[in-house]
Amino acid sequence: MAKTLHFESDANIAFDAASRLPVPAANMSFVMELLTGPVRLYRLAQQEWKHRRAMKELYDLDDRMLRDIGVNRCEVPRVARSGREFF
Repeated sequence: MAKTLHFESDANIAFDAASRLPVPAANMSFVMELLTGPVRLYRLAQQEWKHRRAMKELYDLDDRMLRDIGVNRCEVPRVARSGREFF
């Protein structure tokens, strides 16, 4: 993805670094929102998939193994999302 440099002039124009073509600055935020929205959604989905995979792995352990790592079965969702607190 090309990086866009914003050089605003009196004509309120931004220049695309890759193509060196002027792009209206007012439309840049709309275009960037269209491009970054799906990327953010993909990253959130990827993060959720990792959390669910970690929860499945923890739920697959028996109670003795969970006790060995210091986690109760009811704490599995919290531990999968934020980790275990070490005191």
